[in-house]
Amino acid sequence: MNEEYKMLREEIVSNMKQIHQYFALTNTAIFLILAYIFGNPNNPNIFVAVFAILVCISVRVKRLMEGNVSISTYMEIFLEPNLEGRSWETSNHHRIGVGYNSHEINKRSTFVDILFFRANSPYLLLGVIMYFLYFVVLIQNLSFLNIFASGIFNTFAFFIILYNARFDANNVGRDEYINYWKKVKMQDEGTSD
Repeated sequence: MNEEYKMLREEIVSNMKQIHQYFALTNTAIFLILAYIFGNPNNPNIFVAVFAILVCISVRVKRLMEGNVSISTYMEIFLEPNLEGRSWETSNHHRIGVGYNSHEINKRSTFVDILFFRANSPYLLLGVIMYFLYFVVLIQNLSFLNIFASGIFNTFAFFIILYNARFDANNVGRDEYINYWKKVKMQDEGTSD
């Protein structure tokens, strides 16, 4: 069982490394696109590329975070009760529960909390900045074609980014996974008797 615990912890660490790599990749891509935008400010439709990148990366990061939640709750329910001295997930969950990220606080999260202090926050913050810049460039080059071509997509993309940031904000996924793994454990214990 120690081997399974170790393997799952390595999976969580690997997912976290990927999240950080995606953030570095996103920043690089955004800065390159911004350099192009400021060099060629007559085309607000270029922001479609910005929002496409932000949506793709924020969706991937959300999936990695969901994977980590699934793994950590599995470890908390199945492995840690049987491993003396190994209770990182359980201890972390309870520590977080009385601190900044408690479920009660998360249910009352403000937009500012979500914007700055969550794992998916960088994408939301970049989305807010890019959406503002998009409108600045759009107003300077106002046309029905520009509004129709990029406005609908960019607005829809921004709401996807906002939704992905909300996942990390209220820990609903964690509660659902804990309940799921508890049911699985009860079924396993019921069939093994």
